[in-house]
Amino acid sequence: MEGIQAFQKKGHKKIRNVFKIPSLTKHICEHGVLCMTDSQNLMVYRNQLQKSLCAIEEYLDKTEESAEAVSPDKSLGRLSRMEAMQDQQLILEARRRKKMQKVAVLSALQRIENNQFGDCIFCGKPISPERLEAAPESSTCVSCS
Repeated sequence: MEGIQAFQKKGHKKIRNVFKIPSLTKHICEHGVLCMTDSQNLMVYRNQLQKSLCAIEEYLDKTEESAEAVSPDKSLGRLSRMEAMQDQQLILEARRRKKMQKVAVLSALQRIENNQFGDCIFCGKPISPERLEAAPESSTCVSCS
């Protein structure tokens, strides 16, 4: 009951066993967990994930040419060639990470479609709203990650 009273003291309104926080447009259940039954919350996360997906795809398109191997016929000095190869490796690693992020975003979008978004894929417990706000593509709770 301490959590409920703390919510009420802060001026949050109780709506059918769900608290609405004025500063946020999210509904929090009694246990302080985001209720994923609210379709508006899911739309917010879906929009964030779709924006992330567009940004990732744009980055991958922009860096595709830079990730190509340094051709030996380029007239570069030995040090310049090594710098170009090092730059290429950095870009390849950044692209690899972006591709992994893209898979996570697509997976989160699929979980929204399957009504499984917001639950840890390992333990099944709800993922904290703070974690989802920071990284909506999160598929695990803090304990399982």
